[in-house]
Amino acid sequence: MATAATHATELLRRYGGDKDTRAIAETILSKVGGQLAQLEISCRGGCMLLVDKKAVAAKPRDQYTIFTQPGRGRSWASLPVA
Repeated sequence: MATAATHATELLRRYGGDKDTRAIAETILSKVGGQLAQLEISCRGGCMLLVDKKAVAAKPRDQYTIFTQPGRGRSWASLPVA
């Protein structure tokens, strides 16, 4: 569920102007969003965000929105871009 919600948020960020894409993303978020913790992460100058040793995105970014199961222990890392 958390991965689906994170991907739905990314769809809105990238293709929010497309009506069909927006409808799919909003449907996913309405079904699972209330069961998850939403995290907003900002990195000045860009960073790579790792969650449980896996990159959240393929390229460095200044802003991330991710979802996770509440109360679940996770390991996090934010790597600055040189």
